[in-house]
Amino acid sequence: MRDIEFRGKPKHFTNHDKQKVEWVYGDLKHCVSTSDGQVVIWVNDRAVIPETVGEYTGLTLGKTKVYEGDIILCHSAGRKPDKYRYLVLWEDAGFFTRIITPEGLSPGSWNLWEVKAYVNRKVIGNIHDNPELLEANNS
Repeated sequence: MRDIEFRGKPKHFTNHDKQKVEWVYGDLKHCVSTSDGQVVIWVNDRAVIPETVGEYTGLTLGKTKVYEGDIILCHSAGRKPDKYRYLVLWEDAGFFTRIITPEGLSPGSWNLWEVKAYVNRKVIGNIHDNPELLEANNS
């Protein structure tokens, strides 16, 4: 059984650069604000930006936990190109990856656990802190 954990960027912070704000980790909770009817998402009792919420996949690469929205760099032996960047997504009731290509994300997806077959693999960022990694020429 895997740990159920979420992360998100705090909704209220003093730093105006969202990319440099530390992540909040923990349980996920949805609440409806009584004043305006808005749904507020909380992680570990802190309101977070809904678009930044990602679930822990249960996979750890090295000492780094892999979350939805992470970007993984994998080196393959004997194939060209010799390295691929994968975006971790929640699709069809499971965690999958898509290759980042010059045209965008690959049309097909692969089960997240297939990245374990690569010899060298690591989390190099995520779509919120490192959006430039979604561009095909950045690795």
